[in-house]
Amino acid sequence: MMTFAVATTLLLIGAPAQASADTAMSIATCVADSEPRGVRKLLSTLPGSDDEARASRKLAVAYDACRGTVWYDFADARALLAVAIMAGSANRPGSVAASPWYASAISGRSVGVDYSAAEVARQQYGTCIAAAAPSASAQLVMAAPGSAEERAAIGALKPVLGGCIVQGQTVKLTASNLRLMLAEPLYHATAN
Repeated sequence: MMTFAVATTLLLIGAPAQASADTAMSIATCVADSEPRGVRKLLSTLPGSDDEARASRKLAVAYDACRGTVWYDFADARALLAVAIMAGSANRPGSVAASPWYASAISGRSVGVDYSAAEVARQQYGTCIAAAAPSASAQLVMAAPGSAEERAAIGALKPVLGGCIVQGQTVKLTASNLRLMLAEPLYHATAN
C-alpha cells in the first residue's frame, strides 16, 4: 500500500472529523488547483518510491490549507489527485496504451524497496480496463457517485473486467475503488 508522507500538525481539541468521499474529492481538487505542477510531479513518480515521498511532502502545505481540520486518509490521494487534474482539463483519452505508463520506470528496480507492488498491480489492472474500454472508463471516472452515468459506465465496463484479472489474483470491486483504479492510468493517457 502506498504511503503518502505528509508532515502536519493538528492543534485540535477532540477528534477531527473524518472526510467523506465528497470532502476527500474537494480536498484533492483544492490541492490540484493550488499546486498543479506539484500534483503532476507526484503523479510522475512510482507509487511507494522515495521520489513519491519527496513529491508528497512538497504538497503538505497545500493539503493542510485545503483540508482545514478534517482528518484525511491519504491512501487514495494519488487517484483522487488524478481525477481532480483530469476534471480541470478538456483532454479525454481517445485511447489508452496497453503498456502502462510505469513499465519502463520499474525496469531494474526492486519491488518493495523502489516501488509498491500492490499499487503497481492496482494500476496494471486499471490500465488493462482503460485500454479495453477507454470511453466507458473515462465516463466512470468523471461521473458523480451513484449517478445514472456511473451505472451506465459500470454496465459498459462489466464485459472487460474479468479479462484484466491476472490468474490467481482476487479483485474486490466497488464503483468507488474501480473509479480509483482507473483514475491514474487515464490521467497518464491524457497527459502524454
